[in-house]
Amino acid sequence: MTNFDKLLENNKRFAATDFREHLPEIPFIPNQQVYVLTCIDPRVDPAATLGLRLGDAIVARTVGGRANQSFLDDLAWISYLHETVTPDADWFELAVIHHTD
Repeated sequence: MTNFDKLLENNKRFAATDFREHLPEIPFIPNQQVYVLTCIDPRVDPAATLGLRLGDAIVARTVGGRANQSFLDDLAWISYLHETVTPDADWFELAVIHHTD
């Protein structure tokens, strides 16, 4: 079994759970109204370091936790969706966590 096979098995197991019951009814709006941009360093899990659970935050990871063009494009798209789909919902906060040792 390859590493990828293990990932597929884990995904099947996750998909069979009731995770959707714990998500907000409004699409894409995080429970804690937070969007986190952090480094791609695999040694640091933003969910663990920030105490986040599934549905609590939007999490983006870039090299060094930098707001590159791809991140800005995603932020613009999410903002557009927020304005058009859920205009009465509160706006979320943005947390930027750069890479450190």
